Amino acid sequence: MSNIEEKKVREIKPMSMCSQCYRPYKEHQNAELGHQFTLKFVGGIVNIDPRIGGNHPYTFFEVDTKDKEIHEKVISIYKKYNLDLVLHVIGKGAHFFGASVDRQIWIEWYSELKELNPLYPPLTLRLTRKYDDEIFEKPIYYEAQSVTPNWSKALMHFLNKEKDWKNDTNIRKAIYACGLQKYFKETVYPIILK
Repeated sequence: MSNIEEKKVREIKPMSMCSQCYRPYKEHQNAELGHQFTLKFVGGIVNIDPRIGGNHPYTFFEVDTKDKEIHEKVISIYKKYNLDLVLHVIGKGAHFFGASVDRQIWIEWYSELKELNPLYPPLTLRLTRKYDDEIFEKPIYYEAQSVTPNWSKALMHFLNKEKDWKNDTNIRKAIYACGLQKYFKETVYPIILK
């Protein structure tokens, strides 16, 4: 399947009702409302390890900036806590996928980061593109342990396939093909493209 064909498959039909004016979407075709949108489903992972539950959450974080100094500050906090990290530059910022830790350590770790993005609830990170032309770079692995953990291998495998448009268009199927469900709770959720 070509990239163009796959992009078309990933597009979802517009919602039937506008969330801004509560008018049927069909009426937007003739109205000049200026807020038409499309609903698209994206895939992500939740910071809970399905094998052990919420007492050892993964250390997920995101920033909505390309500022390298902020990225380096986040990376330094992961290093301080000796956490394996997968950095993924995406869209307007970066996603940081870190190792799971004891809940008390997670609280301390997060308290050092939250000022960098106080609106981000560090629960879920998106793995798939929002837009077909979205920046979606190759993930970078920062090693903290002597052995690369399997969760990071599965995650990088998925992100690299997504970058190259090689994942299955069925998001859950793509997640299972890379084995992410072994380490993370997966999620597929709708977003509104404006």
